[in-house]
Amino acid sequence: MSHHPLTVANTIVVLEANEGRVLDALEVGMLTYEAHAWVLAYTGKPLCSEPVKAWRHGPAFDSIVEAYRSLRRQEPVTRLATTTDVAGKKACAVIPKSEASTREMIVAVLDAHRHMTGVQLCNGTHEDGGPWMQARRTAREDERPVIPQQWIIDWCRARLNRSEASQDFRNCA
Repeated sequence: MSHHPLTVANTIVVLEANEGRVLDALEVGMLTYEAHAWVLAYTGKPLCSEPVKAWRHGPAFDSIVEAYRSLRRQEPVTRLATTTDVAGKKACAVIPKSEASTREMIVAVLDAHRHMTGVQLCNGTHEDGGPWMQARRTAREDERPVIPQQWIIDWCRARLNRSEASQDFRNCA
């Protein structure tokens, strides 16, 4: 089941807070992208219901950029994000505990990336031949093209195959 990116982001904020870690907006955005990418690569199904776009400095979900726009660089995220759904209600809590396998996959991603800063996570998406680089290669400076899911799948499957964390990830899915 795919979720609004802010629901995934909120889940990450809560899971990391439970570990005593406070994230900044860049970390939240990049970890949400990484979770989406790994889940997509492993299951073939998107974790997030919104397309990933190739923003100027890295891959991002529009809704996450908008939700955290008011935060200054490296300012901690101290509250859960919300958005207005089609019925005009505030929405975007967290992924429910009943979706244990989804939450376990997110935890595996967090475990694999916990040692990295937001900048390091972002720089990691800039690999030559990676989906962000492919999308940005032909984009104008002010353009934010959608990154095709197949590019993300191919890139992440290659990363999973060479990653020590891949076994932990496979065990939880």
